[in-house]
Amino acid sequence: MVCSRLQFFIFLFYFFLPCQTLRCTTNCSFTYNLTQLFDIPNQCGQIVSAGKCIASVKFSYQTQKYTVQIDADPSTYIYRAETRRFAYIILSPIIPIFFYYDIHYSCQNTDDCARDLIRNAAIEILQRQFQIGAIENELAPLISSPPSISKNLTLNCYDSKENILQCNTSRKPGFCLIQHKIESNSINHSCTHEKSHISVYIMTYLLINDSTFDVACNRSLCNNNSTLRDVKELMFKHNVTVTLSGRLMDNEKIEIIGNNGSKWIESIILITMMIVALALHS
Repeated sequence: MVCSRLQFFIFLFYFFLPCQTLRCTTNCSFTYNLTQLFDIPNQCGQIVSAGKCIASVKFSYQTQKYTVQIDADPSTYIYRAETRRFAYIILSPIIPIFFYYDIHYSCQNTDDCARDLIRNAAIEILQRQFQIGAIENELAPLISSPPSISKNLTLNCYDSKENILQCNTSRKPGFCLIQHKIESNSINHSCTHEKSHISVYIMTYLLINDSTFDVACNRSLCNNNSTLRDVKELMFKHNVTVTLSGRLMDNEKIEIIGNNGSKWIESIILITMMIVALALHS
């Protein structure tokens, strides 16, 4: 009798487990012009069982295109960096403004959750209709020196203690850099030397409980709090960020969305406890 009961609960265990399988679209990739509405093509119909659903959309305002990737992953563990937003703006005297916006999602809460999340995110960004020319015209005076000046200028920057140091020389070109970690509200001032020294940039990213806003500039003493504030206001004005602090998304919205794995794990624990209780009291 005890054996038959144990067999019954073991049957429930293996019967219930596949009911919790997550289903995700996989091998789906497409590229549209920025003028095209988001629409998942018919060829993206392959759906498989997975540990988590993943998706990304990458906007390139230089090529005027955006690329979407939707896939499935057998792993049930979600890394913090798998859910993120990233924006990168480069100003250079030799190429037009480079503006790149990147969104990634990884989730387990419902079937095809990443596909739905990336659809909503893509529609959100497409509706913003960034005025790239206006951004370039207003940003350049804040962070970029004319090429004829920057080549011959000995660039002074603030260091981490806000002392003045020489950064740029004819032999060792560099940038002034100011980095703001928004979560901890810590600001770092420095000089950085990079190969692409003719360019300056704005970079901001958002992870789970981690937001950063960086400004690299080549005007004398430009890596000060005033420049940081002015650039943030400009990015907010043009809808690149959603808060004056420089966030790409409201903090409460950027999170690991659900955990389907926890549902079937809880069920396994419950059934296991029932089996043990039955064995002990029989």
